[in-house]
Amino acid sequence: MTTWDRYVLRIGAFAFLVGVGIFSGFLIVGELLRRFLELVMEQGVPVSEAVKFFVLKLPNIVTMSLPMAVLLASIIVIGQLSHDNEILALFSSGISFARLSSALLLIGVLASALAFGMRNYLVPQSDRVAERILLRISGKPILQSVILRHPPYGRLRQLILVEKFELERGIMHGVQIVLYGDGEPMAFISAKEAIWRGDGWTLKDGFWQVLSPWRVALAHKFEEMHPSDWSSLPEPPLRKSLEDVKVEAMQLEPDKMTIGELRLKLRHMHRHGADRLSQFRYATELHNRFAFAWACFLMALLGAPLGLRTRQAGLGLALGLSLIIVLSYYFMWYYGTILARQGRIPIIVGCWLPNLLSLIIGTALLARSTKA
Repeated sequence: MTTWDRYVLRIGAFAFLVGVGIFSGFLIVGELLRRFLELVMEQGVPVSEAVKFFVLKLPNIVTMSLPMAVLLASIIVIGQLSHDNEILALFSSGISFARLSSALLLIGVLASALAFGMRNYLVPQSDRVAERILLRISGKPILQSVILRHPPYGRLRQLILVEKFELERGIMHGVQIVLYGDGEPMAFISAKEAIWRGDGWTLKDGFWQVLSPWRVALAHKFEEMHPSDWSSLPEPPLRKSLEDVKVEAMQLEPDKMTIGELRLKLRHMHRHGADRLSQFRYATELHNRFAFAWACFLMALLGAPLGLRTRQAGLGLALGLSLIIVLSYYFMWYYGTILARQGRIPIIVGCWLPNLLSLIIGTALLARSTKA
């Protein structure tokens, strides 16, 4: 790495951090600060709780500002080098514009890695905690109960209500199961616990009852009901593997899931024949996790040649240009995502077309700037 590379990296990193602060500030004032003030002044929420919510929502805000910050940094750095005639000195010493831009592209790569890590691991977890804080503030109970169905998609045959699920131990507490036939309840099972034994669920300390509109059915108590002890019931209860129960118990929106959880959910949906539109919601979110991370690198690719063409630009023009470009990118990305979720266009087109266009335009601009 040459002295000039280190110099460009240093001023580029500073401009990037300034950009993160500026754009995060815009986003905070636009939405997060308003929500904070509503909690404190209208709902009477303690300041400490509102601050917790504010801090937990910051990772999402910062992540969304990263592509804008990279673009701003690239435009400012190249514009500043051009304005001070330093770029002419570099060209005269045999350093090409593409070589000069490599340091900015490295900042884009590092920002993409940061965006990927934050969007896939930090943001989903912090958003979940923030949601629980809102529930606690509003006085709504934070439910630990889980509702499962068998099969998970399609015609209902079993509805399972679990009061509490110990994920690591494979134990469900307070299990209520309704077995259906032709859309009507046929049997009911209640158990204190259901324990995963490796080959099935063992129900403990409960009773079962066949439901019939023509006669009164007696309840039959049991201390344990093993997977094979179902001969008096219409079908075996709890016909789910431990992995299936773990996936179905998550019951999270796609944007609240980590990338590993999204993959587990999609495998589960494919295995159990979920309808296509349901799968599209999760598949689109999974593609977007990778597509969004690349946005930072692509903004660096666009910003370097744009900075050369706006060499007299100050911070105001650079800031305005960055906003226009990134907002256009986000508009295409959001619109494509909506169409992909609805199955109106292929997912790869909806999620990746803005990146492809940015790559083509950025590469063309960089090639022209190198020849100039």
